[in-house]
Amino acid sequence: MSRHVDTGSTDQTIVFWAFDSSGAAVEVTTSDAVSYRVDTNGREGTPVALTLVARTVAGQHRDSAITYKGDGKHEIDLPDAAVASAGEVTLEVTKSGVASVYVEKLEVAAAVATLANQTIIIDGIGYTLAQVQGSVASPQTSTPAYATSFNGATYTVTHTGVTSTGVRGTATRSKS
Repeated sequence: MSRHVDTGSTDQTIVFWAFDSSGAAVEVTTSDAVSYRVDTNGREGTPVALTLVARTVAGQHRDSAITYKGDGKHEIDLPDAAVASAGEVTLEVTKSGVASVYVEKLEVAAAVATLANQTIIIDGIGYTLAQVQGSVASPQTSTPAYATSFNGATYTVTHTGVTSTGVRGTATRSKS
């Protein structure tokens, strides 16, 4: 079980369940040892110990606050440093009597849908369309400039060094 969050998100909570060897729920408290780690590229990160504190206000994020929800389910508010960089955040729980722990892992990744990234993608599509449409329409022309309108802009690809067989040389791109 995992959940995606963006790099640099704040006030993130991670969920885990703890059970003894018979499958009975176990409550982890502020006196137990819990740490988080951020694994990247298949490598385990260095565990960072959390000094657990009791939640004082329901629904309000407090770094390292633990809440027992019953039936073995717990929530821990992570410090912002846990999701500051890309990776997979997981927990390590050490408590006498705990035989198994199931953790909701957090997949931390950079937000893809930034305006700069969208512009790069749109421009790439525009230039590709200009090249493909021009090449198909006049594959052996001596006029090595192809233009198309896409998403409110005109994308032009101009080639130098076009041969009589239609082989195109260096491409120069422009947008207007």
